[in-house]
Amino acid sequence: MLDPDQRIWGFETNFGGMAEIALVRGNQLMPKPAHLSWEEAASMPLVNSTAYRMLVSHNGSQIKQGDIVLIWGAVGGLGGFALQYVLNAGAFPICVVSSADKGKLCETIGARWVIDRSAEKYRFWNADGSQDIREMRRFGKKIRDLTGGEGAPAAEEEEAGDGVLADVDEVATKLDLARAYIDMGDPDGARSILDEVMEEGNDSQKGEAQELFAQL
Repeated sequence: MLDPDQRIWGFETNFGGMAEIALVRGNQLMPKPAHLSWEEAASMPLVNSTAYRMLVSHNGSQIKQGDIVLIWGAVGGLGGFALQYVLNAGAFPICVVSSADKGKLCETIGARWVIDRSAEKYRFWNADGSQDIREMRRFGKKIRDLTGGEGAPAAEEEEAGDGVLADVDEVATKLDLARAYIDMGDPDGARSILDEVMEEGNDSQKGEAQELFAQL
């Protein structure tokens, strides 16, 4: 599954990242928030910049509105920032978590699709250390079931790809996203999404959008 040459940037490359003292330029420093410990303050840019590089930057996926993004460990440090970046871009996260409580937290933040891997009892590795392809296909089918993609047996032999968005009611998802923006206190984000619903939705969906507009 992984490139044999894959290494962790700043830990296994770039002279390492375990030094107690480092020499840097002044413009590379930021004040430590007073309410955070040194460890807490250091962890924020670590996971934030990693999520940004993976999802937003020109060196990463450059996510855009309407994309579907799978986030493994969506309430961890890296996953938590990734979830916020995905929602902010108007994309749709699929959050993989290990408990129902963590799934509820993702939904509170604004995620519509959550997979509790403990409840689903996924076992991706066999006793001999080999990959269990059937479990991976079962996981892929779960993703397509959530997103409205085709789940026919013939599709099980293929990697998730073309057709994963088939039959997805994107306008309904945008309404859910607008509600999340309202809950998070972001009226501008909600207004932008609702404008699209008014252009693309049916009469019922437009009525829901107007009700949400009234809350802004």
